[in-house]
Order: sequence, then structure tokens, then C-alpha cells
Amino acid sequence: VWERGSDPWVLQAGQYTMTPDRKPLIGPAGHGIWVNTGYCGHGVMCSAAGGRHLADTLSGKISPDENPYRLDRSIEPEPHLDPL
Repeated sequence: VWERGSDPWVLQAGQYTMTPDRKPLIGPAGHGIWVNTGYCGHGVMCSAAGGRHLADTLSGKISPDENPYRLDRSIEPEPHLDPL
């Protein structure tokens, strides 16, 4: 490739941030830090709704016990069904 001066292939690598149950992490992480993360590459589509959920959590509309995405929830692994 380098001798020809072209690059007919592309190498891409990256990490997907996802939890074992394939649900995001939304809520307080401690020390005044709040998170809205873990969308496994779907953040562009889902993080806006997650932001609304985070705002409702911050304002008290959703109590910590009602938050299904809290960081201290019980996480049961789910099978990976994404075809890609």
C-alpha cells in the first residue's frame, strides 16, 4: 500500500460503551457528577430522551427508586441481538 501511494482499505477501531443489560446509565455517579451514557453507539438517537430523563431525575420528578437506569441497579446480562 505504501509503495503504491494509495490506501484502498480503511482500518477502524473503537469501543462501544454498553452495560451488560444493554441499557444506559443515567443518574448520579457521586461527588456531584451526573451521567447520561452507555448507549453502545446509539447515543445520537437515544441521548436526547436520556437527557430528558436526567433532567427529570435532577429536578426530582423521578425519584432514585423509580429510575430504571440508575448506576446502582441490579444488572442482569442480556443477549446481544444487534445484527452488526
